[in-house]
Amino acid sequence: DSYDQGLFYSSTSKSFQSLINSRFVTYACNFFSSPDKGRYVKDVLDQAKSLLDAKKRMADNASISGVVSLQCVGAAQKRLFEARNQIEEAENDYMRLDYIDALYRLAFAMERCESVGWWLNISGKFDDRIGLNEDQLNEMVNKYLRLAKNSVVYSQIILQEMGEHSDLLGDAVQLLEEAEKGMEEYPASSLFTSLEALTKANLAIELVGGDEKEKLARTKEKAALEIGECRNYGIEPVLAVSYYEFAEILENESKMDSIVYYRYAQMIAGALRLAIFPMEKRESRFEGIPPLNPSPSILPSMEEILTLILWILAYILVLIAVVVVIASIISRNRRFKREFPPETW
Repeated sequence: DSYDQGLFYSSTSKSFQSLINSRFVTYACNFFSSPDKGRYVKDVLDQAKSLLDAKKRMADNASISGVVSLQCVGAAQKRLFEARNQIEEAENDYMRLDYIDALYRLAFAMERCESVGWWLNISGKFDDRIGLNEDQLNEMVNKYLRLAKNSVVYSQIILQEMGEHSDLLGDAVQLLEEAEKGMEEYPASSLFTSLEALTKANLAIELVGGDEKEKLARTKEKAALEIGECRNYGIEPVLAVSYYEFAEILENESKMDSIVYYRYAQMIAGALRLAIFPMEKRESRFEGIPPLNPSPSILPSMEEILTLILWILAYILVLIAVVVVIASIISRNRRFKREFPPETW
């Protein structure tokens, strides 16, 4: 259905899950029919490691010449890291004799490895005419890693003051660690991981006590606007469009997940546009989700209102703290004068 509707990223995602399940069923059947079950799992683990090494060499040799290849290489590298993490977890499962869990993780890792080549090859289908040099890439990586760090710290402080907890913030912290680890070896992956961390850290605050339905509509609109703006400058935000499309599919399944992917799409498109920003606008030859020129809304969003309230709250808290300190100093001086009048000085 997704393919017939032109939702190609969603169709690919569902196919990917189907491939994982099919591979896992094959592994499970072979496992239960194997006379040496531990040995069979070890063989599958070794196969996964071998494939991971091969795909790593492919990712290491991938070049970034423009904004399209940046997105495709970044997506490929992110999937490589996911595969590596799953293989590490599978090895832990194997050592604990949790063979079935290990086999599922290995099925996931194998398919993730296969998708690395797919993402690296897809950039050839686009005109990568907007160039990007190494200095620009490094500037983007450092900028958004720094912003993600600041956003995580800010969200931690605000949520603590509000007495709230958010799983999104926990995800952001983990993503931030991954971005820092990979920034030297795989800067493209680090960039998009930082953007994802920034997305979740911001939403951790914005989604507290808000109307998810209204937030969903506003986030979707802003993502569409940013993608349209990106295209107006001749940049095709492949990843942003993919996540926008995926968010549409998730609207009826999980509004929160849908909001996250819409915001992530907006962040990606915005980062690409701000990094390049051509002198003159050029139309993109690509069409598809979302519309190129959606109309902006005049009224402020709940996100903007909530952000303003949070800033006012933070300002009031600081002001109260200052008043308390001043009052404490005055009180201490008065008490000193009562206990030690001037005639005793």
